[in-house]
Amino acid sequence: MDNPLIQHAVKNNFYLKSGYKSRKEPAYYYGTGENGISQPQVYVLAHYLGMKLGCKYVIDIGCSTAIKLIQLYPDFRIIGIDYGENLQICTNSYPYGTWIEHNLDRPQKLQIQDSILKDSIIICADVIEHLVNPAYLLWNLKKMMEFSPVCLLSTPERDIVRGMDEFGPPKNSCHVREWNLSELNHLFHSLEFNIKYTGLTVSVNWSDARRTSLLVLGNNDPSDSRSAMLDSSEVRANMDSII
Repeated sequence: MDNPLIQHAVKNNFYLKSGYKSRKEPAYYYGTGENGISQPQVYVLAHYLGMKLGCKYVIDIGCSTAIKLIQLYPDFRIIGIDYGENLQICTNSYPYGTWIEHNLDRPQKLQIQDSILKDSIIICADVIEHLVNPAYLLWNLKKMMEFSPVCLLSTPERDIVRGMDEFGPPKNSCHVREWNLSELNHLFHSLEFNIKYTGLTVSVNWSDARRTSLLVLGNNDPSDSRSAMLDSSEVRANMDSII
């Protein structure tokens, strides 16, 4: 997983502000949904963009118990990626999905066929903040975006959620570190992702407050025809209205 840009990001604490401290050992996240549905509009946006770009699959990286992902079936074939108890629940509850066990904090490649990635919209909703070493996720995303036309990535906006004086570790024991939107944008720009859209989205279904950062990433190739559709005024206006 040699990538000098990612290595530089690691050395620079993933471009978090100076003095920020991360958690060393996060708690395992159980996606029960007891406190509401998190990032609901990310999945609404995934449905819209997936249909618009003619995708056949939705790949949810860090799908938890898949209570949001399953809503996209049967319009799309669904592929969920997680590990431990969350994935066991998915396997037992939703036999129509494809469930891949993968610990994102391990240096291993996600095993998904290139032909499937080409027809997939990727979701990575509120995952990156849980990882001790997000370099492995970033490496996998960069590889996947050689084929996929679009990826939606979200994470809590630290300054909005915690306040400007927050220097970590996060109050949520399942989170290792949290970025503000500017830092997150800097991180993905530094890794030369094709950022198509940057903004805020609602954090939970019982509130309209936009406290979650959202990046829409296009294919690594700027000339990719489907990713280019994300630049149209119609699509951008619809993204604004959805998130």
